[in-house]
Amino acid sequence: MQNMWKGHSICSDCKHKIQQCPNCRSPLSNARNFTLEKLTTKVAYPCRNREIGCSFISTSTKIRSHELGCELSETSCIMGPTTKCSYKCLRPSMYSHIVEQHSSMLLEINTVQKRNVVDKREGVYVFYVGGELFRFNIKGSEQAPSYRFCMSHLGMVEGEHKYCYNLQILDQSNLGLHFSITQPCQCLTNRGNPNALTVPYDMLRPFVGETSYFNYKINIIKV
Repeated sequence: MQNMWKGHSICSDCKHKIQQCPNCRSPLSNARNFTLEKLTTKVAYPCRNREIGCSFISTSTKIRSHELGCELSETSCIMGPTTKCSYKCLRPSMYSHIVEQHSSMLLEINTVQKRNVVDKREGVYVFYVGGELFRFNIKGSEQAPSYRFCMSHLGMVEGEHKYCYNLQILDQSNLGLHFSITQPCQCLTNRGNPNALTVPYDMLRPFVGETSYFNYKINIIKV
C-alpha cells in the first residue's frame, strides 16, 4: 500500500495506472503505508474472479498467489512472445487454442527430439501432461558455447514447485554415454528464462552426431 502526500492510500496495482492522487490530485509518493499493509493481512478478500464463479476467499498474503494461478483468470497465449499471438482466454481453454493455432509446436514427453547445434535460434514448444500445460525453451548461446533449457508451468505460482522435468541427451556413438538431469519447472512468465539450465557445449559435443544434431528426450514428473 502506498501513501499519497496528503494521507490518502492506494494499492501498488492501481498506482501505476494513475498520474496523481484520485482524491486530492496531489503528486504520487513512494512512501508505504505499513499500518494499512498489516491490516490487510487480517481481512479476508474474495478472488477477483468471483463474479464468474470463483469462490476462493483468503487474506492478502494468500489471495495474490491464488489469483495468479486461478483457473478463471484471463491468460495470454503462452506462445505469444514467440509468435506474436495476442489471444487471451481462461486457463482451461488454452490447450484448445494451442491445438487450433500452434499445433506444430506441441510435443509429447518421452519421444526423441532433434536439435541442430549450428542453429542458435530459440526453439519454443508446448507439452500437455496430466491436464497441465508446459512451455519448453531451448536456445544456443553465441557468447559462451552452450545450450540453455527451461521448462515453465502455466498456472504455477512463484516459489511453488509442483513439477520437475527430466532432460536426457541420447547417445549416438554406441559408447554407452549417458547424460540425464532433473530440474524444477519454473513459473511461466514472459520475462525471459533467468533460471534456465545451461549446458556447456563441451558436455554436448560427445552426443552430437555426424550431421551436427543431438537427440534428446523430455519427461515431466509431478513432485
